[in-house]
Amino acid sequence: MKYVGRILMAIILLLLTACGTPAAEVSTKPGQHTGTVQMEDGTDSSAVSGQLDYIPPMDFTPSSAWMAAPFGGGGQALLYTGAEENGAIPFKIFTTCKRYMYTDDPYHVLSMDCRSFSGEFIIDGRYFSFTASFDSEAGGPAGPHSVSGTAEIDADVLTINYTDASPRYENQRLTKNLEAEPSIICSLGELDANPFELHLPYSFIRLSDEQIGRAMYQMPVFTEEIESGELRGIEVGSSIADILFRIPRRDEYRPWDGISMDVLCIYGAGAMNWFGALISVDEEGVYRVVVQAYEIITYVLDEDFKVSSVEHYKQGLS
Repeated sequence: MKYVGRILMAIILLLLTACGTPAAEVSTKPGQHTGTVQMEDGTDSSAVSGQLDYIPPMDFTPSSAWMAAPFGGGGQALLYTGAEENGAIPFKIFTTCKRYMYTDDPYHVLSMDCRSFSGEFIIDGRYFSFTASFDSEAGGPAGPHSVSGTAEIDADVLTINYTDASPRYENQRLTKNLEAEPSIICSLGELDANPFELHLPYSFIRLSDEQIGRAMYQMPVFTEEIESGELRGIEVGSSIADILFRIPRRDEYRPWDGISMDVLCIYGAGAMNWFGALISVDEEGVYRVVVQAYEIITYVLDEDFKVSSVEHYKQGLS
């Protein structure tokens, strides 16, 4: 059953990949946008019911969306901005990168890190200043409380220059590397044996207005998206195609991650991961899609690979 289940799950992903889930491709030089973004929609909405506009939780209605150039730690980020009001533009950034641990050879991924921060761009001509606070820290190592800096928009390119960061805790130590490829090494005092390096996105290119409502489907699931017990409009009756359209499919499985043969990782493989998604099949042949963003949502599938029930596991900490 385990081998049959894994073969069936592989077939599911292959078929859906052939259908054409939108995959964002950003043409860049290292650390710099060339001004080209392509998001391929594949099939139309009548063929895949998952193509619905979706805006992640935030305190404003977005008027634009910006995708980051690749950055350190395999980083991806998406920035939303709202309408200007009284010289200020609200924004929120969803950013993810990988945490690594070193064994003997080579480095391998310990876990994903998904977090968001939000604030306002204060307008001063073409340049902006900002201070942005990080949102939920659940399920990940403690990052800074806030970051500050300046931003500039040149045509369809937005560039952020970080100038400072403030600690979250009194005993938290921040080593700030804010030039070129910005990052912050966070540790609890000088003797912390497991410091965490948070890589920061800094160069973004504007997406078309038509892409605003689908851009988040390119990102892993974030804590605030799952806290309500709902996720990106997936509900009883949704199909496996709906689910896999609305979360990215990036297989990060490594042999040493110890993933069992009856589990197929969608993204975020690794036993120590707080963030990830997988498809599993039990001895009775029941399929489940599990999405974890500290809290966990499980979609139980029926024989037609449609969601028959939804289970929400809420962690005791927040």
